[in-house]
Order: sequence, then C-alpha cells, then structure tokens
Amino acid sequence: MRHSHWATQEVGYVARQEGRMGSLVTVKIRFQGFETHTRSRTLPTPTAVDLEIFRQAWALYRVEDWEGRPVRLIGLGIGV
Repeated sequence: MRHSHWATQEVGYVARQEGRMGSLVTVKIRFQGFETHTRSRTLPTPTAVDLEIFRQAWALYRVEDWEGRPVRLIGLGIGV
C-alpha cells in the first residue's frame, strides 16, 4: 500500500472541505486477476484526520495475508 498515504490525504482533505467526518474507515483492494476484497473498521469517534485514516486503513491491510501481491486498485473512504 505504498501510495495509500496519498489517498488518505485526499480523503481527509475532501472530508474537511465539506465539513464532514466519518466513523467508518473502508479499504477496497483489487489484485491482479480482479480478485477484490473490502474491509471496514468502525472508530470510537468520527474523524477527518489524515493520519488516523491512514493508521486504520493500514491496520485493515495488515490483518490480511496480502503482503507482496500485485495490486490493481486501492480504494479508501470514510463514512458514518
């Protein structure tokens, strides 16, 4: 997830610009061959802080055995 920090910055920036926060962090990852997985985590308090979004997304990624697999797409988002 080398570029995911940029994605979290964009998610946080857009949320702050729109005056929104989210308590649900969602990661969608698509591998070579179009195998797709979506994972979410509910936070105790809503956030629009880039670093917190990144930490939660990274934790979701690390829970799975995805290390070293070629990735086609990474999607990140926050919601309620």
